[in-house]
Amino acid sequence: MILEGDIGGTKIKLAVFKIEGEILYVESQHEFSSHAFSSFTEVIRTFEKQVCLPGNDGAAGAWP
Repeated sequence: MILEGDIGGTKIKLAVFKIEGEILYVESQHEFSSHAFSSFTEVIRTFEKQVCLPGNDGAAGAWP
């Protein structure tokens, strides 16, 4: 599974993708208001409650 995010000043979009061979399928996606949360950790915890994320491994990346 892949957790993808688009984090902006007004909204945060998060999605979970399932990998099957060379194809990605969207399992779940949610959009949050950036102003409704005090931290990115709070957004992730809210997303976790809405989506079942297997495993504890992860990685993060950022680019302009």
